[in-house]
Amino acid sequence: DTVVCIGTPLLLTASPGTDFEWATPLGPFIGATVNLASVGANASGTWSVSALQSGCITGSGSIDVLVDIPEVSIVDEGPFTLCAGESALLQASAGMVTYVWTPGALQGQFVSTSSAGSYMVIGTDAFGCNDTAGTAIVSTFEFTSPLTALAPVVCAGSDVDATANGSGTINWYSDASLSQILATGGSFTIPEVLDNTIVYLTQFEEPCTSAPLALAINVDPVPPAPVIVGDTLLCTGEALLLVVPSLFPAQWTTPAGIIN
Repeated sequence: DTVVCIGTPLLLTASPGTDFEWATPLGPFIGATVNLASVGANASGTWSVSALQSGCITGSGSIDVLVDIPEVSIVDEGPFTLCAGESALLQASAGMVTYVWTPGALQGQFVSTSSAGSYMVIGTDAFGCNDTAGTAIVSTFEFTSPLTALAPVVCAGSDVDATANGSGTINWYSDASLSQILATGGSFTIPEVLDNTIVYLTQFEEPCTSAPLALAINVDPVPPAPVIVGDTLLCTGEALLLVVPSLFPAQWTTPAGIIN
């Protein structure tokens, strides 16, 4: 017996002898060799050959030909839309020995992917024959307007007015694990910030929530009080000279008014 994959060549040869007649599922053939470039399902069956000499049958033989028709399919072709951190489980029908998915050269009846693409699977059966199925569509969700956020640098003890932009609903959190929500919306005022800190934002737009966006709140420490140096006891008509360290862009409030 011989097994051939559908669509592949079939070569049968009879010997010994010079004249041969074949009786096959495809009809009669003459000659020692039957050479078909591509076989279909109708080639399955018993192929018999008779050796002739002077018109008399001197011998005969037969072989059973099985045309293998492998069939593989994708159980759920989607489409699958993935949010951040998600993956799609692709499944092929049972019955094959090996499965190879493209793109990515993923192997197995079940594969998981987080990459967008149009996926096909090639299944190979026990006879080495293969079939291709597809296409499963996997895409990643794109927000209409991606999330951005901004916060000014402030002095220690001041309020921080932070703002955010993005489509959908924006939530503010105090921690990276998103367990403590602070506010919802495009702005948030953090009262009396004393030290550098970080807040976290997400946006939700059906059906996805974004990965957290970390927003650093930078705080300038309160400078020490300036020390004024100079003479404070003067005679009438004498010049007054008061000095503070150059660290400070000084503004003076005096009996005569404000001096910069």
